[in-house]
Amino acid sequence: MDSIRGACPFCLMLASNGWQRATKEIASGDHAEHIHANCQCEFAIRFTSELDVAGYEPDKLREEYDAAEGDSSKEKINSLRRKNYAEKTIGAVSGARNPNGKAAEEHAIRYYEEIRKRASDVNKIAAATGYEKEEIQAVKNYIFMDKHDLRGEEKELFDPDYMMAESWRRLQEGKAEPHDLTLIKHELLEKSLVEKGYTQKEAHKIASKMYNYGKEAEEYYDRIKKYKKE
Repeated sequence: MDSIRGACPFCLMLASNGWQRATKEIASGDHAEHIHANCQCEFAIRFTSELDVAGYEPDKLREEYDAAEGDSSKEKINSLRRKNYAEKTIGAVSGARNPNGKAAEEHAIRYYEEIRKRASDVNKIAAATGYEKEEIQAVKNYIFMDKHDLRGEEKELFDPDYMMAESWRRLQEGKAEPHDLTLIKHELLEKSLVEKGYTQKEAHKIASKMYNYGKEAEEYYDRIKKYKKE
């Protein structure tokens, strides 16, 4: 018992009897992490086939693991950790008063990188919006993956945009705002015009006349700003 020297009698009893099931009462409140302040015992959560835990979807977790970037298990796990961290930071800037501010810009840069690494977002958005997977993949490639002729010396990626990053997030979460759906229509039209020979600027201008995502997005954030002041 040297490995648990200093533990209280209750914990020594548990250790001598092996694993014990914790009741809901024990595993609630301040006891959820540590049973006693002077002991180093912690709860180990185990899932079995008999359990039905809300939010625990083994098949979905396996799919995300298989799709994660990396060759080794360690690389995949680190990739998932980066993804989860990025998603946790979303709440800090979602609904930001200034979508053109520094915090929003930094968020957009991080989130664009995460989007480029994801494999499950296309299926989610297609299922939530009714578009074909090929259409959503084309939009994703066009916004986040492809390099474009922006009249520079070389083709380049679009600059990360906070409002578009947030639109993509809501689309894949099934919580699309009207302007998020406009984004899909705008980009599909703009892409088709570029493929027909229009310049990027010309295609964007024409697409905006039919599907003015920029205007709708600005109006959306103006409303948020108004509500926050009230």
